[in-house]
Formats: sequence, structure tokens, C-alpha cells
Amino acid sequence: MVSIRLGLRSVIAWNWVLFNSTTYGFAPSTKTGPSFSASWSNQFSFRLRSAQEHCDKETVTSEAIAPMSLTTIPNFRPIVPRLAGPSGGMKDYSANFDHVCRSAALDELSIKDAESLIVDQGFFSAILDLRNQDEIKTERRSEGSTLFYDWLETNADVRSTQLVNIPVLQDVNRFWDITIEQQLTPLERAQATAQSIWQAGALDRAAARSLEAQQHIGLYKSMLQSGGSQFGRALDMILLLVETDERPILLHCQKGKDRTGLLAMMLQHCVTRDEKNSIIESYRLSEVLLGETELSKGKGKRAKNSSSGSGSQLDWSRFRGSPAAAMEQTLDWIDASYGSMDGYLDMIGFAEEKRKRLRNACRR
Repeated sequence: MVSIRLGLRSVIAWNWVLFNSTTYGFAPSTKTGPSFSASWSNQFSFRLRSAQEHCDKETVTSEAIAPMSLTTIPNFRPIVPRLAGPSGGMKDYSANFDHVCRSAALDELSIKDAESLIVDQGFFSAILDLRNQDEIKTERRSEGSTLFYDWLETNADVRSTQLVNIPVLQDVNRFWDITIEQQLTPLERAQATAQSIWQAGALDRAAARSLEAQQHIGLYKSMLQSGGSQFGRALDMILLLVETDERPILLHCQKGKDRTGLLAMMLQHCVTRDEKNSIIESYRLSEVLLGETELSKGKGKRAKNSSSGSGSQLDWSRFRGSPAAAMEQTLDWIDASYGSMDGYLDMIGFAEEKRKRLRNACRR
């Protein structure tokens, strides 16, 4: 029974990869690159406007808020946006925090953007990839992306941009076990357990149906519960980098909206002190930049589970976009389950002392 369930889970995980489409060593560098305090604002200045303004427009592209010199990185922007204040002016929460950026995978770089990153080899202090190893498909990279990653690997001994892999969904079995234990009702578990006697993978299929029904909030609850240690590792690494290097950091997963969105949520909380409106609007912006708004939903792929023999499917189109309600529900669930965002961060090992250091480092 165990081997059958694990086989089904590997197929479901692979389907995730197919729809959304290493472990790099990390050697912390204590040296700080050239003074980026001035050059950062000059060569990597963001044209930031209200996130709400962007979300209300149908033709927003990453160029509107990302550096004009890097236009082929999807969903590319700083972690913390500037939001309109009560008086209509710009309420700037970011301080120097816009040197921590987020994006989708760097698989579509143009030759021009790749050459820009190569020429300025200190552009990013680190690139943190939150994907699992089997999601990193080198054969699908553009010519520019291939050029960029080949250069990093060829110059591994001298590069100043570090590649770091922290797979949030590394423990796929724990993800599905938590989904079964926490998100199925006792009756659903009992029924699926009984079905598993003659139908392999019934529990996992029931869990998949539950995630589909709940959409983003169900997915995020399982991610936060199963990937807490990995989120904690990522936060610790970001803290180390911002304390020792003034250069920007780039965080990404496949699309830069789910795993990256949850990590960005935690980072924004740390720097804005629980400014939920900023977190929600920044999360919502992803579906606009990716073209996954309500009008485009329903056009996604259904990932067929070929090993079940019953035509079972996990409908990944149910998780398209990044609607504001999904982040609102996630924040409410965190408050209900852990008392507050601080309670969750304490649980994964990113306690107040670290949060204070992060705020100070980002505002200096």
C-alpha cells in the first residue's frame, strides 16, 4: 500500500511540474561588493506606482514596475510595493527593501538581459530558487537563460552571484499526508481509506479533490504546514544576505506567485509590521503581470494521473491566478491557527530577534 501511494504521489508531483512549466551549494560570502547604495538607485531604479492602480489595469506588464534594463523576467518586482496612502500620496513601506526582489523562473531571458547580468556579475548577491529539483528543466530555457546559467556554472569559482536552491515542496509525502490529515473530514478519510482496499491511491485522490475544492487557500495551508522548515531556511538566508551585502537578492519559484508569494508575505510582514493591505495587493499583482486574471481562468491544463487506472485528474487550472481573496483567507487562517503571523514565524524558527534584525538591515 505504501509503495502504491508513493508512486501515485510522484505522478501527481510530476504533473505539477508539467503544468507550471540542483541543489546549488551555498557558501555565504562575508564580503560586501562595490558600494551599491548609490549605484543601486541609479542602475536598478524601479518605476513604482500603487499596486492597486496596477491591478485595476488590464494591460500591465512587468516593465511598468521592473527595471527597464531587464524586461524578460516574468513577474519581476520588489518584494514590498509602494501603496497609495490615505491622503492619496504614496505610502512608502519599502525603505531600502526594494533590493529584495521576486519573479518567476529565469527561463525566458533575452540575450540582451543575459549579457547585462553577465557583464555586471555583481548585480544580484544571490538568486534563491524555491523549486524542487525535478522542476528545473534546463532544456526549456531560452538561449539567453542558457547563456546566463552556463556562465554562472563555468565561473563557479569566481562568481559573485550565488545560486541557492531551497525547495519548499521537497517533502512531497509530508505535503500529501498533511493534506489528508488536516483537510479531509473524518468521514472523507474513512471513505477513502475503505476505497483504497480495492482502488490504489484513493486517499491521495480524495486529498487532491479537497485541494481543488478549496483552491488557493487549501494549497497554501498544506504548503505552510509541510514546508515550514524550508521557509525558515529561506528567511535565515535572506537575513544573512541583507546583513552582509547591499546588493539585491532575487527570489523565485516557477511563476513567482505561490511559493514565492508566501515567502514574500512573510518578508512583507516583517518589514511593514502587519500591514495586510500591502501584502494582499502585492500578492494580487502577480495574476495581472502573468495574465492569469479571472478572464483567463478555466483555460489551464488538467493533469491526468495515468497510474491510477481510473482517469483521476488533478485540475491545476483551479489554482491559476492570485486573487486577493486567497491571500485574505490565508492571513485569516494563519491568525486562527497560530495566533498571528508572528506566531507562525516563531514556530518555523524566525523569532522576533531575527525579525528585528531584518527590519533594521532593510531600513539602514
